[in-house]
Amino acid sequence: MHDGKPAFVLYNKCGEPPFVSYLVYVAKVLGKENVDPTKGECYYRVGYCPAVLDGDFATAKTLLFPGYSSTPEYGLIRQSRLSREQKNSLMETTRMLDANEVMLEDNYQTVKWFHDNGLPQVVQMTRPVFVKGSP
Repeated sequence: MHDGKPAFVLYNKCGEPPFVSYLVYVAKVLGKENVDPTKGECYYRVGYCPAVLDGDFATAKTLLFPGYSSTPEYGLIRQSRLSREQKNSLMETTRMLDANEVMLEDNYQTVKWFHDNGLPQVVQMTRPVFVKGSP
């Protein structure tokens, strides 16, 4: 987290067309031309879970979507060279931001700003992210 407290990041698969997650996160945020098939599947950043560490376990306290207070995206906004008015406007748009808002309302511009300004919102991974449990 931008305030130095422990947390973990949740990602979700972008899938393939015609999934809306692909059409928004890959096509509009990452850009299809930037996908490298050798780097694995595309995943979008769902958000952050601030955690309490208890021995070998981490317990999530809540889910914070990118841009919410204390997230790295929030820190990026605060440290940017944007004017005070632009920062306030960007912070205001993050208050209602979640994956549904981005995908279903086609409100991806803020997520793209985070992505383009140093905090990747779409990443490619070759290692398994989801592992099917045993029966």
